Parts: sequence; C-alpha cells; structure tokens
Amino acid sequence: MSACAISVEDKRSLAKRVGKDLKSNFGRKNFYHSYEVTAAMRRLGYDRSWDCWALSLYVSPYDFDVYYKVRGETCDYVAMHAAMLSSIEHEGLSTKGTGITYKPDRRLPDDYAGDGLWSVLDLFDYWDW
Repeated sequence: MSACAISVEDKRSLAKRVGKDLKSNFGRKNFYHSYEVTAAMRRLGYDRSWDCWALSLYVSPYDFDVYYKVRGETCDYVAMHAAMLSSIEHEGLSTKGTGITYKPDRRLPDDYAGDGLWSVLDLFDYWDW
C-alpha cells in the first residue's frame, strides 16, 4: 500500500498515537511545528512515508505547504486533512454533540470561551480512546 493510500484504521491509529505523543512531549497546541510532528513519528516507529498524514492533521496549512515546497514535493493539505478528520469520525467517533464545529481554518464561533482556535486534540477529550 502506498503512503497516499493508508487505511482508515491506520489513519485513526496514527491520529491517536501521534496526538498523545505531541500532547505529552510538547503540551496542547493549536498547531505543532513540523519538526515536533516528525519527531513524534520517529519515536513511535512510523515510516517517513506516512509523515504527510500526521503533518496534515497537526501542523498549520502554511507550515505544511512550506514543508513540502522545500522538499520539492506537492501534497494536498486540504484533501489529506479532510481524510484524517474523516478517519477520526469513522465508526461512530463524531464531533456531533461536542460543541465543536470543524471549519477549514479551525475558527470557532465568536462565543467560544477559548482562544478562538481549536486543536484536533480537543476532539480526543470527548472520546474514550
């Protein structure tokens, strides 16, 4: 299976494991640096060919684009990010009832009590992984 064709189960496991590692090693953030995400991937034993999936979930769209531009590669942040979020919501895991509404720029309504941005890690707080 190519790096661009990993299974929904692999995406969900990657999201969970990398998210826990990032939170444990770097604290809760809205976005992580690419070096933090790739370091988590190495600690967890993931192959470099899967980095794009974790990066699409945990770094900003800008940092994702810069990361791949520097390497001379083209990756579609929007499609990969959506695929990762879809894998998280697969099999009953959903943002429904959490008060979290996904929007492409991760902005929440003005009445949100937090800093106005949400982290994918916020979703994990609602699910018993």
